[in-house]
Amino acid sequence: MILRALRWLLAPCTAVAGYLVSVFGSALIATWIKRLWCPPEQMVSGACIAPWYRTAELAGIAFAVGLGAALFVALPALVVPSHRSRVAWLAYAVGAVGIAGFVAQVGLSFWPPWLAAMLAGGVTARCFRRAS
Repeated sequence: MILRALRWLLAPCTAVAGYLVSVFGSALIATWIKRLWCPPEQMVSGACIAPWYRTAELAGIAFAVGLGAALFVALPALVVPSHRSRVAWLAYAVGAVGIAGFVAQVGLSFWPPWLAAMLAGGVTARCFRRAS
């Protein structure tokens, strides 16, 4: 009984942990791309002005956000094994609302990470549907 209650309490915490992986991962990827791949003559005050940089940065962020979305859905579902499918779809719905709200704030220029999050979260939730 206590273990069951503890699992339900940990489910949202694991979703947040997956989200944090996404946030920190995207920052690390952007920094890594800038430091390793940007030519020194294209660095101005710590910012890379190379024409390809914005696209590479957005692709790296999309990857990290997609990974974070998959973790946001998978981790709570793994913590609550008796209701994996329901928890996975609930986490996906909560994440979809959250990312939609974020995109509404920052604008449509953030659509590749949004798409990565929606696809990765949806595929992950669907995998738990099949496993249940």
